Amino acid sequence: MPPTATHEQQTTAFYAQYRSRLEQLVAHRAGWIDSATIEDACSHAWMQLLRHDRIDLTQPAGRTLGWLVTTAEREAWRLDRRNRIESADAGSHILDAIAAANDVTTPSNEDLALLHERLDLIRQVPERPRRFLLRLIVGYSYNEIATQENTTYRIVNRQVARAKRLLRQIDARENAGEGGEAQAPSA
Repeated sequence: MPPTATHEQQTTAFYAQYRSRLEQLVAHRAGWIDSATIEDACSHAWMQLLRHDRIDLTQPAGRTLGWLVTTAEREAWRLDRRNRIESADAGSHILDAIAAANDVTTPSNEDLALLHERLDLIRQVPERPRRFLLRLIVGYSYNEIATQENTTYRIVNRQVARAKRLLRQIDARENAGEGGEAQAPSA
């Protein structure tokens, strides 16, 4: 009777046979997540398989592959969430980029006051459309924003239009509150 292969040897053989299939399945199930994140998630799943020797690789391959797909998919969602949070935190650098794009190195007090007024208006816009608008202001194209946000061109267009509409409404309200008789635009 030949000796049984160790868990590590079984995992290595399973990896050689199903590596590309796992990536295909995870990419299909988490379609809009970028390929680098999917690759990282699949690597995580393989490492989990190596660590968990309780998983019987002598069972039908579909069970183990299903376990790997679920593990990799969950990791892909977790990594994607983390990447989104990190990209949202990077928004504080957007203001520096706005100033740099407008060649504002040492702004006057008037320029600072105007910039603060504009930023106060922008802060009143909900987070998602504001994020899309700020990326547009910095100079990203609609297609680049769609790629960064893992969404479609159409969604970017809608979010930017929504942000602009809300900014006009907020500005009209504030101008009307300063003594002017401006009409509030309808939604």
